Amino acid sequence: MNLADIRKVTTQLAPRILIHGAEGVGKTTIATKFPAPIFLQTEDGCPSGLEINSFGLIDNFADLRSTIGALASEQESPSGTSPASSAPPETFPWETDPADGSEQPGKTSAVVRSGLIPHLARMMKDRLMVGLLSQRTHMLDAQQTATVQVTELEKRLGQIQVQLHERYVAYERRIAELEKTLAAKEAENRQLMSDKILKAQKSLAAEKQSAQL
Repeated sequence: MNLADIRKVTTQLAPRILIHGAEGVGKTTIATKFPAPIFLQTEDGCPSGLEINSFGLIDNFADLRSTIGALASEQESPSGTSPASSAPPETFPWETDPADGSEQPGKTSAVVRSGLIPHLARMMKDRLMVGLLSQRTHMLDAQQTATVQVTELEKRLGQIQVQLHERYVAYERRIAELEKTLAAKEAENRQLMSDKILKAQKSLAAEKQSAQL
């Protein structure tokens, strides 16, 4: 085995397509655009008015396995008619060349893509819009919450300022009362000292007069 043994190989496999999206975006409608689709309904999610080929509602795993086995083993079309074994394989219109009627393998994927791309683009656009609207909603909610918090903070600050002003006024009033009381006490003390001095002077004068007699 050496590098000269390397060759280009390829495999013709059926396309595997996953369609994912929220309810109502058109997943089932897109799937009906596939050639001869058969739906395995594990839930009743078919839109009203849309006709599909289905085995009915499958509500357990055993029925699901049985249905898949039937699809793999039986050769019957969704309409209920069995093609004859001697008849050539059916050629779909999208697999033939309109110029000469010859089969064109591989065109099925192109047709599927051409049918899916608009639906997928619309689904992606809708999902993007939903995401943007959700982000906008969150931003508006955050802004509203911040506005309420700022308003509440301003209200509390205003209440604190009012309380501080009232305390300052009370302190100033108390200081003025204390100063007034102190001034009154000082005047009273001065008057008391003057009375004592005057009384002492009178006593001294009386003693002097008694001594002279």
